[in-house]
Amino acid sequence: MIRLGIVGCNYGRAVQLPAFRADSRCRVVALAGSDAARTAELARQSEIPEAYGDWRQMIARTDIDAVAIATPPRLQPEIAVAALKSGKPVLLIWGKDDKDTPIELSKKILEAVPQAEFHPVDDAAHIPHYEHPDIVNPIVLGFLSKRSD
Repeated sequence: MIRLGIVGCNYGRAVQLPAFRADSRCRVVALAGSDAARTAELARQSEIPEAYGDWRQMIARTDIDAVAIATPPRLQPEIAVAALKSGKPVLLIWGKDDKDTPIELSKKILEAVPQAEFHPVDDAAHIPHYEHPDIVNPIVLGFLSKRSD
C-alpha cells in the first residue's frame, strides 16, 4: 500500500484525490494546504485522516511514502526538493508546450535533486494528463508499480 500526502486543497483534492482512490495500491492519508482550518475542514469532508496548514509538517512524516504536489508553480520546486530530501520519490510530468509553468521550472527541481523521475510530454501544455492520457497514464502506473508493496 502506498501512503500518499497531497499538497494542495483545490486541484489536489478535486482531481488527484479521486485518481489515487481509484487505484487499490494507494491510500491518501494526509492533505496539506496554506490555511490550517480550511484544510482541516476539506480533509474532513473528503475523509482524509490528517490535515496540515504547513506542507513541511506533512512531508516530515515518515509514514507517508509519496507526495503529490498540486500547488501554484512558484511553490513546486521547494516542495519537490523537500520531499526528495526526506526520501520520498518525486515524479515530474511536464508538458513541453506549457506556457503557465515553463519546463525550466522542472529543470530547476532536477538540478537540486537529480534523482527525481522526469518525463517531458511532447505536444502537451499545462495539463498533460488530460491532453495525453495515453502517454501519461502508463508513466504514472509504472511509477506506482515500482513503489507498491
